[in-house]
Amino acid sequence: MKYEKIICINTCKRDSVYLEKLKQTDLYAKLKSNEAYKVIEVHGGFEDTELIGDVLQIRGDESYMNLPTKMLEMFKFINDNFDFSYLFKIDSTITADTIHAKEHPLDKVSDYFDLPHEGYYVGLRNKHVKRWQLNEWARVKGIKVNTNIIKRRHTLRFYHGKLYGVSKEFSKYISENVKEKLPNDFFTQAMEDLMPALMFEYFTKSKGLDLRDAFYGKT
Repeated sequence: MKYEKIICINTCKRDSVYLEKLKQTDLYAKLKSNEAYKVIEVHGGFEDTELIGDVLQIRGDESYMNLPTKMLEMFKFINDNFDFSYLFKIDSTITADTIHAKEHPLDKVSDYFDLPHEGYYVGLRNKHVKRWQLNEWARVKGIKVNTNIIKRRHTLRFYHGKLYGVSKEFSKYISENVKEKLPNDFFTQAMEDLMPALMFEYFTKSKGLDLRDAFYGKT
């Protein structure tokens, strides 16, 4: 069966309260009731990656710093085991009382899924980051990251990690090329939501597309 959209809810034991809260929302009921959609919970911290019911158990350490590896495992498994048009990632903490969650009110998220999505990389809220801003983020978080992944004076466009989606073609490209394109230390440095954005620059170049136009769905 081909799904129009596979919605992966990224969560963990620490965020179980937010996951249960999300499951009580009209948004969750709407997504689950649509036969063209497949909703999957994504949990880390297991010995092997396998799908049990609608729960995708990801091998490896379930830690903040290991999130890029967790998301890559998710991309690979979904690509290898499902036929779909779009893969969406949602954080279970979208129900939390935080600034980032408030930027993604559930009614707007619900309306967003009703839209006919076009383009390779989509999301509800786009943002921009420069190297110095990534340095400041790492300082506030109290972690060390390789900020050289963003070139000096370059602005990286990305969609906020609370909700973004990638097409089947782009998802496959990420799964097959990310280890070659991004440095090894990236996968243990908590910058998982920048992975699609960084890979999108390589992807558009490989297809001869204008990066800005492709980001805003003008191809």
